[in-house]
Amino acid sequence: MAEGTRLLIGRAFVAFPGFESQSHCHYINNIMFKAVKETIWHLTCTNCKNWFTYATMEEKLCIERMQLHCPHCGKKGSAKK
Repeated sequence: MAEGTRLLIGRAFVAFPGFESQSHCHYINNIMFKAVKETIWHLTCTNCKNWFTYATMEEKLCIERMQLHCPHCGKKGSAKK
């Protein structure tokens, strides 16, 4: 991107720090992004003290109601926030 560049996205100009000049503009047309939210739970096993993660895209997931098992020692149980 050349110095002085701004992008016209939709109907708004987005300025980039360090690009003060307004002499150059570029129009981005028809760019669409599909975004999804992912929640990553970080869990520590109370038995072996190792940690692991549980990733989900379910927004209403209640981690405390799940039966989990530690991939390190195999201990099964529920999580507590």
